Amino acid sequence: MYYGHPGFERDFYCCLFDYQSEGEFQSSWSSLLEQYNLRENPWLQNIQILRSKWSYLFCKMTFCAGINSNQGLECNANVFQNAKSEAMMLWEYVLKYEKAAEHQRREELHEDFCCSASEPELFLSSRMEKQAASVYTPTMFNIFRLELIKSMSVPLKRMAKTGSIVTYKTKGENTESSVEFNSQDSTITCSCKKFESVGILCAHALKVLNIRNIFQIAPQYILKRWTKSAKNGVVEGDYNDEEIADNSESLCRSKFMHKALNFITKSVAVKKTRKIAERYLDNALNEVNDELKKGNEHRNTKDAEVNHEGVKNTSSVACVDWQEKVEKDLYLNQGETSKGTMEFQIQKKRKNEVREKINPPSSSMSLP
Repeated sequence: MYYGHPGFERDFYCCLFDYQSEGEFQSSWSSLLEQYNLRENPWLQNIQILRSKWSYLFCKMTFCAGINSNQGLECNANVFQNAKSEAMMLWEYVLKYEKAAEHQRREELHEDFCCSASEPELFLSSRMEKQAASVYTPTMFNIFRLELIKSMSVPLKRMAKTGSIVTYKTKGENTESSVEFNSQDSTITCSCKKFESVGILCAHALKVLNIRNIFQIAPQYILKRWTKSAKNGVVEGDYNDEEIADNSESLCRSKFMHKALNFITKSVAVKKTRKIAERYLDNALNEVNDELKKGNEHRNTKDAEVNHEGVKNTSSVACVDWQEKVEKDLYLNQGETSKGTMEFQIQKKRKNEVREKINPPSSSMSLP
């Protein structure tokens, strides 16, 4: 199809990336099949069923960083194109691969250094451009600046207002987008879904922000992965720093090692920064040792207090136990004494009764 129909590739590419609504896609797809007489082609019938897997229109809510599958393959091929040949042995390819990977790492370190040591040139001198230049990496700043420049020529029309949500329509050469702005929390969404798929605001959204007199990018629309501080930290999901510090020692260790590696990598590039890094590391290590020493002293003092309280409590308990034992013995002795006295009195009474029976008392004789 590609070789038999010269215009097929262009039209099929439009179905992949150019349409903003499902109606436009269906109309273009039907025209494509009619124009090239491909209605009965089984391969096209199958991929039309799976259009949600390959058409950008149906994948706009999926973050892809603006890279499609073909670009990813081309990028990988360009990186290692010099590391392979038909007559190369496997071990030779492994060595070439390692050299290519090392070259990529050096290039990345160089880009990181340039990113932190230089500022891009400003064309518009607007507050939003200055903010983007200070936050984004040079590559992402150039992409964002193109969107900012395009926003100047975007025609905009206010369509409706529902509560705090205002709807705008923007119309380009071949596309039409709908932008919704919430004046209550300053959130903005566009039907082109550029922020959801790429991670930066589109020209349509920037146009609406401009007419709403908003000249700063809200923090929720600045992805950390596109900023200069992207390597300062690890991926932490939904946990904040306090939760990580309290709940997971391994995550803290990983986070600190990541920051330390980034710090060391940047500081070894220049002799002056090496001295600065060494001085700060020494100071930090001394402070950590001091805190650990204070913690040990506090722990030892607390343990001593606990031991002293334990001895005191043991003595008190022993004293109470001794007192209870004495009282118990006294009670038992008193009980036994009372019991013995009672038995003695009973026996004495019985003896007196027997004695009276044997020797009855003499009665006085009455005279007649």
